[in-house]
Amino acid sequence: MNIKEILKMSEYIDLAYPVHEEMPIYPGLPKTKVKPREDIEKGDEWNGSVISMYTHAGTHCDAPYHFIEGGSTIDNVPISHFVYKNPVYVETKYAPDYKVSVEDLKSAGKELYNADIIFINTGAHKLRDTNFDKYSNNYPALSVEAAEFIRDELPNLKAVAIDTISIEDLSQGKDLGYPVHRGLMKEEGGKSIVIFEDYNPKPIEGKKILSAFAAPLRIKGRDASPVNIVVEYEN
Repeated sequence: MNIKEILKMSEYIDLAYPVHEEMPIYPGLPKTKVKPREDIEKGDEWNGSVISMYTHAGTHCDAPYHFIEGGSTIDNVPISHFVYKNPVYVETKYAPDYKVSVEDLKSAGKELYNADIIFINTGAHKLRDTNFDKYSNNYPALSVEAAEFIRDELPNLKAVAIDTISIEDLSQGKDLGYPVHRGLMKEEGGKSIVIFEDYNPKPIEGKKILSAFAAPLRIKGRDASPVNIVVEYEN
């Protein structure tokens, strides 16, 4: 087998949603604005634009600082946390307020225990463009038990991605002190897990994922960043 044949065996795709002014935003958060500053059609020498957006809008990555005082900011998370050689894909049923369980995670089989990222597909993404009110309320989320299992039983894990607007039931989390976010991202024992929210799993449904990497903006001193998540899958 030559190098051209090997390269044809896999393809790459980005799982991030496009950034634009009409992109869905969690109720009450600032809308995204993309405004042209220079315009060739109006006589300027080049096209240039100004973007204003919330750090947790659209497909984004949470850094520990998001919920942990003194935690690592997005510019200080090690770059190795964004490179994945053993990705695992988990698909669950969709139901309002559904909590992704330990058993859901274990459905990935023995590969789960060597995984460095878990891509969770709850099916909620199907509502994102058709019924955003439903997408942003009573959405599926990771259970506290599953977060504890990830932290305690998966030593190689560096990241979790979920196709919902938040990995945690925020109404429940507020009463409990946000145990899912804090449990995953706490920086103890030299370990912390980054969180990707509002990603698009549709392109990888039914495909074997070979590797992945993510590219957040390294915004100095901040809690999160928009992110691209590029996945290599078997062709």
